[in-house]
Amino acid sequence: MAISETVSNVLVYITLVSFLGVGLYGGYRQARTKVDFLAALRTQSAIPLAANFFTTSIGSSILFAYPELATIAGLLGLFMYAFTSTIPLLVFAWLGPIIRRKCPEGFTLTQFILVRFHRINQIYVSLMSMAFMFCYMVAELSSIALVLYYLAGLDKLAPIIVIAVVTTLYTAYGGFRASLFTDTVQGWIILILMVIATIAVAVNVKIDKHAIDDSGLLKSTSLGWQLLYILAVAITFANFFHQGFWQRAFSSKNDRELYKATVFASVMLFPTLFLIGVTGLLAVWAGLCCDENNVGAFAFFSLLAKLPDWVVGFVIILSVALACSAYDTLQSAMVSTMSNDLFQNKLSLTIIRIIVFVINVPA
Repeated sequence: MAISETVSNVLVYITLVSFLGVGLYGGYRQARTKVDFLAALRTQSAIPLAANFFTTSIGSSILFAYPELATIAGLLGLFMYAFTSTIPLLVFAWLGPIIRRKCPEGFTLTQFILVRFHRINQIYVSLMSMAFMFCYMVAELSSIALVLYYLAGLDKLAPIIVIAVVTTLYTAYGGFRASLFTDTVQGWIILILMVIATIAVAVNVKIDKHAIDDSGLLKSTSLGWQLLYILAVAITFANFFHQGFWQRAFSSKNDRELYKATVFASVMLFPTLFLIGVTGLLAVWAGLCCDENNVGAFAFFSLLAKLPDWVVGFVIILSVALACSAYDTLQSAMVSTMSNDLFQNKLSLTIIRIIVFVINVPA
């Protein structure tokens, strides 16, 4: 029997209330001034920063994307997708110190653009970054709505409104400091839930060895190798427009802490993405995917439907954590970029907090 809608709603809203408390506490503890609200220059050590880089790199959309690609490009394609998703973090470890030396008081890439390429180019890159992050915000809300619908049949609108309201409240109160603190907590929660879910899948899913051989998904393919350079370039340069990464790069105490943080985050990120993608392979081998009525994008949910209700409950909590960690990061990055680049940090803290609410309305 599928997990009930009532239980699912309880799990979603208890999780959100918990994150609201964590976010408000993080903002109360650390966000004292406008500078604290927008940035955390040279304050973060490797471990919490690693959790932040990890959560900034993921979102609830990974439950669709990685399993689907595994059903198309097989094990090799999945490996390349997960591997290339870690490359941007290592690029930040190399490029971050260079940008920080050029712009020591900055906290976004666009401030370096101002110093190096002047005001017009800064505004152009800022607008591009904000457009990218806004699209990311919309995509994240759409993804979590679909995740909760396919997991438990929940209404698609109500949860995303509450998620947007909760993340907006603690981000408007604590700014970047609240985002840093909640992402650290959410990062470790996500890892713990991933371990539990992985064990549950391994114990409960039965696979016919002949189905593995017949699928051809373990074979090397040209598409799998092509993804190595296609996705490496696409993901890396896309992440350059995500100012949440740059905020975190600038917040490291020193270059050594930044290097360690990105390495630790990569070590957490690769197996997480790979294991989520493996559910696509397992769904095919178990005969649960894929045909005209059940495409690869839903492979994860087809597999999960065969697991005990308590596993689905854990995944609901995991999904909400993924969505909140991605969404509050984007909110903080958006408002910091807007305040710093378009208004040259001349806005009062009250106005900045109002902007946090305003940017969520169209999303």
